[in-house]
This record gives sequence, C-alpha cells and structure tokens, in this order.
Amino acid sequence: MKKTILILTILLGSYLFVGLLFGGTVRYLQPEDGGTAVLITFDSDHSAYETVVRPVEDGNGRIWILSGQWFRSWYNRALATPAVKLQRNETSISYRAIPVEDSEEIEKVLTLRRGDASTTGVFLYQALLLFAPVKILKLEASS
Repeated sequence: MKKTILILTILLGSYLFVGLLFGGTVRYLQPEDGGTAVLITFDSDHSAYETVVRPVEDGNGRIWILSGQWFRSWYNRALATPAVKLQRNETSISYRAIPVEDSEEIEKVLTLRRGDASTTGVFLYQALLLFAPVKILKLEASS
C-alpha cells in the first residue's frame, strides 16, 4: 500500500511539475506567425508589457483573447487597466479589454478557437496546462 501511494505521489508530482513548467514557459515560447499578435498591456505605473497571443476573430470584426493557463499576469493587468494595444505587422491599434462572462459568448469563442482540432488534441493541451479555466477578453476598438 505504501509503495502504491509513493508511486501515485511521484506521478502526480511529476504531472504538476511538467504542467507548471509548460504553463510558465508557453508564453515565452509562443511562436510568432501570421496568426499571432502582440498584446500590449499596462500596469498602474503605465509600464508596458508585451505578450504574444493568438487572437480569435469571427470574421465580423470582433476580436477575443483567451488566457488558458494559470499564469495570466497579462490578463490581470488588462482587467486592472483595460486600455490595451494589439500589434500586428508593425501596426498597433488601441482597444478596451472587456472580460467575457456570458456563457453563450464563451462557448462561441471556444468553438471558434478550437476550429477543426480534435477533441483528443484539445483535451491533451488542456491537460498539459493543468486544466486551467479559460478566461476570455473581448477587445473593443477605442475611440
């Protein structure tokens, strides 16, 4: 019995270590390509922070940014200071970040994000991120 508990503890500890390592490094290792953008958030001192993100768009001009990991400092900064910028191809546009709390909108955005990814692939990705709850920000153009 003690051996089984020890093995399960080691397995669980290893899983947590790998999940935290992956979640902590994914923001730094996020590859930049045609589907990515740089989200610029600001703290209370107006210091700017850049994070590579993969925006979700619906084809009607609406843009969302998803945070699906436990380390979400950019998300928390955007909640505290909702004036953000999204930079693509050297063009930076100002937006207001609004947290999405409507369950229908959340499901719509998650469906758009998953695209044609397999259920197994989505599950494995979520497992690697320790099943962190997905938090979504809608970006509305600033005037």
